[in-house]
Amino acid sequence: MTDLDYVQGCATYFRSHQWQHLSELLSRVEQRGHIHLFVNTSFHPHSLERLVKGCLELQGREINRGNEILSPRPGWGTLHGIHPRGTPHFDMNWRFRQNVVLEPLEEADGEQGKNILFWDEGFMDVVYRMYEWRPLGMAEERQIEAYFDSPHWHGGFDLIRDPAIVHIHVNVETSIHPRVLERFAAEAIAHKGWRLHRIVPNVFRSQGIYHGKLMLLFEEPEYSFDMSWIYSPEVVLAPCRRQIFPEGDAQYMTVPQSDLDALLARDPYRVLSDEEIRRCLRSVEM
Repeated sequence: MTDLDYVQGCATYFRSHQWQHLSELLSRVEQRGHIHLFVNTSFHPHSLERLVKGCLELQGREINRGNEILSPRPGWGTLHGIHPRGTPHFDMNWRFRQNVVLEPLEEADGEQGKNILFWDEGFMDVVYRMYEWRPLGMAEERQIEAYFDSPHWHGGFDLIRDPAIVHIHVNVETSIHPRVLERFAAEAIAHKGWRLHRIVPNVFRSQGIYHGKLMLLFEEPEYSFDMSWIYSPEVVLAPCRRQIFPEGDAQYMTVPQSDLDALLARDPYRVLSDEEIRRCLRSVEM
């Protein structure tokens, strides 16, 4: 790949319809929304991350917290939780493509036949109306408080601090409205001594089915993990007994660093030097 290829390729991508659509969503969607976009690239994720954040900063969008880099499933990588100040955060999912600088993924290979999509609070309100939530009484409050002081809840905080693990889901069953659970979760996080940045209600797809979750973003220490929920009318709030993900423990899903290492070892990713990064960003700015 020549110098002209990667510099021109960056300039082309960051003027593409997909990137312009992302910019529009960052301006329009509330901060408790979430965005996915999908690309083909041959750039190493550390170089891709620098380019994406550099272009956001050129737009005046300062990045105000860190993100993870992970492999959510075989053949795919994710810049997970890119977070410009004052906007929703987003995931950039990539697939390695030899001799491709950076381009939008073919829509047929994306999620729901799209290479960019988002979820907001209005969408989650529609999801929540699908269920008959349990009224909150004293007995329910006691059970919820007991869960948020249980080994299962505290285990999520232990797992996410393990350097061998990049991302986790703490899986629960419940009949309590997630907006109620948000309040109890925020209180439990404060009691634990962690400072909460934001809770984002959202959905995720596993084995072709969408499930609900609360994305817990922490300010101090700067970690994040998701609380996945399955509606169970007979359960107030408890560790999940049903399998959400295709393998592993029903109560937790973990994404190990080793999956990303294996993904990156498969293909010849291009790592850009500092000067190459500067040249790409100048081409976008021009």
